[in-house]
Amino acid sequence: MKLLACVLLTFFCANGAYIQNHAHLAPVIFSPVNQAFNEKLEERILGGTVVLENELPYIVAIFFQESISGENTGFCGGSLISERHVLTAAHCVKDYTYAEVVLGTLQALNPESQGYLKVRSSELKAHEAFERPRLNDDIALITLSAGVPAQNNIRPIPLPTENSVSPGDRAVVAGWGKINDDPSGYLNDNLLKVDVVIADLEVCRGSYGSTYINDTKLCVETNGGSIGTCHGDSGTALATAQELGAGKVQIGIMSFGSSDGCESGFPNVYTRVDRYLQWIADNGGPSVQA
Repeated sequence: MKLLACVLLTFFCANGAYIQNHAHLAPVIFSPVNQAFNEKLEERILGGTVVLENELPYIVAIFFQESISGENTGFCGGSLISERHVLTAAHCVKDYTYAEVVLGTLQALNPESQGYLKVRSSELKAHEAFERPRLNDDIALITLSAGVPAQNNIRPIPLPTENSVSPGDRAVVAGWGKINDDPSGYLNDNLLKVDVVIADLEVCRGSYGSTYINDTKLCVETNGGSIGTCHGDSGTALATAQELGAGKVQIGIMSFGSSDGCESGFPNVYTRVDRYLQWIADNGGPSVQA
């Protein structure tokens, strides 16, 4: 996975927003993939390794449709946080009414793959305050039409307690997105993961400016562009690298990167989940016991 960024003055970024008179890089969301899935796409996980069976059972793939009987026109990652709730990015769901969530498989594009389970959404809920181009409050909750019982290959990830993540913490992110900036790239057949490190917010402010970076975000270094998220990874989960109690804990949601490209070396930016625990609970998701 990786980032993309525009080099300034006046730009038209991938999310359709104009960025003007800014002294820093312009952020670009890893927009929901909106091409046929057998055609080339523009985004994936960089520097990743293949996820093992049952290793990250909370990771899901989300296929979006503009109508209930329509074809898939968008793709994002997400995470199962309860039997009936999936967490993803607001910019993923904002332009859609329907979604199908694929769980239990490492090959989300292959309906014949082991463990493949597809469940339709009953509601897509983006945060009310989400807005472009600043990309604040980039969080959404998908309610599934039926509950999904936990099993070895399908298991919700716990939410964090407040203030439970700090610069220097190690984390893991996974997705089916592109592995480099090659425009001929495709979505990955297999789920990939990469280990990353949480950086101080000042690192991201230095790249994107304080307009886009505040304490509801997490900043993640990309080691000069060799690791990280890329197109097709929007909405996927950033989780603690070590097992904590019942397992990993979700700390972030993939939001945006740099318009210079996934391999440009600029940091990735995630929505910080522990800033939205009340919003998740208020909208039907699980609550967190401190």
